[in-house]
Amino acid sequence: MAKHEGVLELSGKLGDLIFYGNGRTRSKSKKPHNLSEESKKTAHDFGQASRNAAYIRKAFAPMVTAFPSKKLISRLNKCLIDIFKTIPSTEKGNKKLIDGNLNLLQNFEFNEYTPLNKLLLKELSILITQDGLLKLSLAKSEMNTFVENASNEPSIFIKLMAFNFDLIGDSYEIFEADDLELDLNDNLFPGANLTITTNQQGEKALIITIGVYYGSTNSRSWNRQYFACKIAQAMHLKDGVPVHFIKPVVQINTMTKKESSLTWTINKV
Repeated sequence: MAKHEGVLELSGKLGDLIFYGNGRTRSKSKKPHNLSEESKKTAHDFGQASRNAAYIRKAFAPMVTAFPSKKLISRLNKCLIDIFKTIPSTEKGNKKLIDGNLNLLQNFEFNEYTPLNKLLLKELSILITQDGLLKLSLAKSEMNTFVENASNEPSIFIKLMAFNFDLIGDSYEIFEADDLELDLNDNLFPGANLTITTNQQGEKALIITIGVYYGSTNSRSWNRQYFACKIAQAMHLKDGVPVHFIKPVVQINTMTKKESSLTWTINKV
């Protein structure tokens, strides 16, 4: 901003001109900032990771709403960036989610303040058949060994979603189960099963989230101590068969000792 100092003198900036109090002026440099090729490649891969994080976040929008966290976006972005870092550096600038270690998404907590295993004491059992049938179950348990009775609310609710999407292509499936309500006054949880039919033809990513919150039929607790959600499963499937990530082999240059062709000659006495 230009600043008037007297009748004629100016100091400060006005457009592309810089004024000095002694009457001198000069033009502001217009030299463009050119990124190096390496920087452009890094920026491209970062953008791809962020787009995939946004894609996953939008698919699980009901979970994001039910289990809010101010840091969710940045933490999920970081998780995707870590996945992209598992892709060989030879692919820098052209990295794709299909080549990364999707298992790193597993156990990602939506609410960083309260881990799911603090409230839901038993793991979700997950079985997927080659024809795409997804079988989910929660085992029969004593209620006090199944969930933590931590709140004054009468019930605990279990919420589950699954996201099945193409790693090459644009097709996807989103599944959301009805919330399962459990009365905390009951002594026994009888167990529960859920079956989902998915399309597993081709290269797919399958992500399953499960969460719990306390409440009643008409209300719920929004205290962050009393709700939790995590990604229970994240895997790469090809025609229904898990594709196990193989860590790239890092080539190490080693120096080998060469046979010597130089021999001392002993002088004759």
